[in-house]
Amino acid sequence: MNKKMLGIFVSLVVVVMLATPLVACVNAKPVVWSVEFSFSNLPDMAGDWSKFKMVETKSGPNKVDHIPTFGDDVVLVYNDGISDHTLNGEVTQMVITSKLFLNDDPLRVMGNEKWIFTFDDAEASTLEISANFWMDDMLTQPNGGGKCVGTYGTGVFEGAKFKGTFDTEMYPQPSGAILKMQYGSGEIMFP
Repeated sequence: MNKKMLGIFVSLVVVVMLATPLVACVNAKPVVWSVEFSFSNLPDMAGDWSKFKMVETKSGPNKVDHIPTFGDDVVLVYNDGISDHTLNGEVTQMVITSKLFLNDDPLRVMGNEKWIFTFDDAEASTLEISANFWMDDMLTQPNGGGKCVGTYGTGVFEGAKFKGTFDTEMYPQPSGAILKMQYGSGEIMFP
């Protein structure tokens, strides 16, 4: 009888030992960073303009596609649940499409962009973001907002998911170019 009880006890201990890592994995929560970011950019005259297209219409919105822009000094401030940290890097951006509703009063703008943040101080990591934006009145209030999601990452951002919102302020320059200041916040969830 003692051998039978010992066998049952050993079997139970083995089952508990094997199940413990599985329970730990099931209860493990993903790491989430709260983030704030900011950057500025201008059209990149030396960029890839081969896909640029502008369509003017009389009744609908004018459409501008594939405007390369460049910027530097992207700042990403994140909180890892313990303290705040800062990553500094560069941003490249492509305005995939932008619609200008010229026949509307007020002048509205909407479109989507692709941002690539590159951080050398984070093991040469990149974070690619898809952003949708809108402006209610470009002439009297050259600012607007939007939503953005992370679509791809490398280095520390590999497999991470990003979701956030942002604001845009536009400042026409004497050259005719428009300086854009963009800043926002969101969360990065790591697997």
